[in-house]
Amino acid sequence: MKLNLNHKLLQLDGAEFTENGKDVYLSKLLAGRLSENVTGISALKAYDWAKQLWDTGEIEIDRSDLVKLQEFVESSQLFVFVKGQILEIILKALS
Repeated sequence: MKLNLNHKLLQLDGAEFTENGKDVYLSKLLAGRLSENVTGISALKAYDWAKQLWDTGEIEIDRSDLVKLQEFVESSQLFVFVKGQILEIILKALS
């Protein structure tokens, strides 16, 4: 299945989050975390996902890897309002 994370990061009030006047995308935030030291996902797979997310905002992923990605996001060093938005997309794909 395709997992599309090419969504703008939203603040808690629903307004778009910007940094230095530029939109911030969930795909780029997750790509950054995947390019760091990851556990539960092979380094090569994490690297491939990071590249795809950075370039296109989406990845092709099967259900078992989606569960691994969910666990990774839950334990990652991201703000809760960022994790929540990514996890909502993952959980929707799992349903």
